[in-house]
Amino acid sequence: MKHFVVTECYASILISDHESSALSTLQADELSSYISMNRLDQDLIRVSRKSVTFINYVGFIQLSSCSIEILPKVSSNEPSQSRRVLLRMLERTGYLDIHESQVGQIDYEKMNLFEILAFLFTEKHAC
Repeated sequence: MKHFVVTECYASILISDHESSALSTLQADELSSYISMNRLDQDLIRVSRKSVTFINYVGFIQLSSCSIEILPKVSSNEPSQSRRVLLRMLERTGYLDIHESQVGQIDYEKMNLFEILAFLFTEKHAC
């Protein structure tokens, strides 16, 4: 399964049936359907014939044949740093309750955003 990591505003995901690092046209169609079905703000996600750009939108989208991780724009271009920033933002807004002991266990280099959130959920709800 393909996994795309993109930074909001700064980067786009190409759409092409001829490049392995791009969304296929079928995946792009599925993404468009996902956006409509979930009533995501179409002004924040621009899908053209050649690319997809996320503007002021961060998160994780799971499609049937790929996943898309949209990270916040920060001074570092490192996905691991962007994941840390996003988790801190979610913690400060009250959407996520993270304990310092959990932060040290997260492998920001190897885990995508979905895996990190699943890890935090299981740690919180472990018996």
